[in-house]
Amino acid sequence: MRAIKSLTYKSPFNDKELKVVACRDSYYMTLTQMGRLFDCSVREIYTVLKSLFKSKELEENFVNKAIEIQNFDNRYIIGNFYNLDAIIAVGYRLNPKEATHFHIWSTRMLKTDISKVGTKEEGIIQSIRRKFSHMLSVA
Repeated sequence: MRAIKSLTYKSPFNDKELKVVACRDSYYMTLTQMGRLFDCSVREIYTVLKSLFKSKELEENFVNKAIEIQNFDNRYIIGNFYNLDAIIAVGYRLNPKEATHFHIWSTRMLKTDISKVGTKEEGIIQSIRRKFSHMLSVA
């Protein structure tokens, strides 16, 4: 499993900055973070999510994840986080302008992460090829 890291999203529409949890191949936020991002209450976020689950547009078990994060006191915080699919689906219903920009930003960030991983893996593959070449030439 890839490490959990935190990224900062800056809204172009106001001075808002939010920490976004990056884990595996998606980004995650709590209901509170989504409320701050889309300028609405946690209750509104929750209501939209329940509607999305009820209509089967999103599968709750797939978009919802408990994540442990170590804070500055070395204590672990377990939070209920929602993945990028949920964040974008909620955002398009409550604040399409912000959701569109967040979607563009998150896609760009994910592509950057994937290209870094690809470069790293390519370097490892090249290293293995060199070692095998060397072993075969010595034999």
